[in-house]
Amino acid sequence: MSTPPPNNHQDNTVNFFRTLSEGKVDIPTATPGCRRLVGVILGLVCGVAYGFVSQGINKLAMPDIPYFQHPFGLAANLAIVISCGLAIGFVCAIPESFSDGASRASLVVVVALTFQWFAVELTSVASLPPIFTIVLGIGFFFMCSLAATMLLRLAIDNQTEALHKPVWAWTRIRVPLFILALVGFAGTFQIYSPPVQAAFTDMHALIQTGLAVADPADLSPALRDKNTALGFLDYATPDYTLEHISSGKLVQDLTLPDESGNIVIMARFQQGGILACAYTFLGVRLRCRSYSDAAAFQ
Repeated sequence: MSTPPPNNHQDNTVNFFRTLSEGKVDIPTATPGCRRLVGVILGLVCGVAYGFVSQGINKLAMPDIPYFQHPFGLAANLAIVISCGLAIGFVCAIPESFSDGASRASLVVVVALTFQWFAVELTSVASLPPIFTIVLGIGFFFMCSLAATMLLRLAIDNQTEALHKPVWAWTRIRVPLFILALVGFAGTFQIYSPPVQAAFTDMHALIQTGLAVADPADLSPALRDKNTALGFLDYATPDYTLEHISSGKLVQDLTLPDESGNIVIMARFQQGGILACAYTFLGVRLRCRSYSDAAAFQ
């Protein structure tokens, strides 16, 4: 009977652990499709976060004010923001290269912001700035958004490189959580300033007071015919929306030469009548005027 070599037991032990380790090294790797799916999910989450904060913050600040949310209203704006988030996340995840993904996603951000800006300007009867200012604004948008899309691509790569770890693992959620906080903070910049909020509140109270009277003689002085708010009781209805307007022509029409740069709030009534009031930077009302339609000051 042969005697086994003295180191046979040691070799068997080493071979056992080698085989065990080789069997455990089965870490899942991310495919391009998986990376794009992660990008879409992160883009969706960011779009939802930014959309609800940016579209809801003024409603929280002024819950009783029937202001119109440019350019298309609350529901449509929210749908567009979420769709843009999906597109940004998908485009960011398409290339293999980190820099390509971030730069292409930044272009999508610029296109989305430019579309929103033009839509707001055109639907709020505001005057478009010079083309040079527009180009500078687009370049500024690209540089600012590039930092954000680099973070997004970092989060996508972070997720796909740690697929073997639980979704709730800190190494997987730390960058997405930071991005969500950043996106939510960015959405808060859509809130109206305190003077504009004061102007909205005053305009709403002025209209409500006017709707409660039946005789033109009982109207507030700001709503009487002699003060250029002609026929308020003829066109005023309980259904109206308020808008913050930046039309230079409207500001000039409502203010005196020494009252430049004032806040203007416009009310659109269901029957087509328009009432606009000018306010100082402190939210103090100056004067109001009625218009037959928005074409009068475009």
